[in-house]
Amino acid sequence: MEELIQILPHALRMVGYEESACERVLQAAWARLVGESVAAHTSPVRLHERRLIILTTDRTWKAQLEKLSPEILARINRLFGAELVEAIEYRVKRKEKESSSCEPKADGPSEPQVVPDERMLRELGPLAEKIVDPELREAFLRAAIRCLKRRERL
Repeated sequence: MEELIQILPHALRMVGYEESACERVLQAAWARLVGESVAAHTSPVRLHERRLIILTTDRTWKAQLEKLSPEILARINRLFGAELVEAIEYRVKRKEKESSSCEPKADGPSEPQVVPDERMLRELGPLAEKIVDPELREAFLRAAIRCLKRRERL
């Protein structure tokens, strides 16, 4: 991994520091940039117009990271070998309870809600934890629970 990190600035320079490539590099190198403990509570999700958006697990982490922004920004730009990120914006991840409420989402069609039982959550929890993207994790849980409920009815 160390060798890969060392050649990244050269590879990115060759592709013209394309924003989506830089975004993916940041996602891949995040734990190395900020350390395992910080990476466990954060994830870079978007780089747009030189502004990096980071999701955090709660407001406490958000507040602490905002204080560390100058140092994190310097580490990021040192990785790239150029001033590619000008600002970092921290956002708190939507909690699972909020995202799985029975209220239909305003931006899409309502979907029948399936209430998982404790056994299903115990079985699916370890599998879902491996999915980094919170929206994808939520979609996986909804689909898996619906499938299990259907099988139980048959």
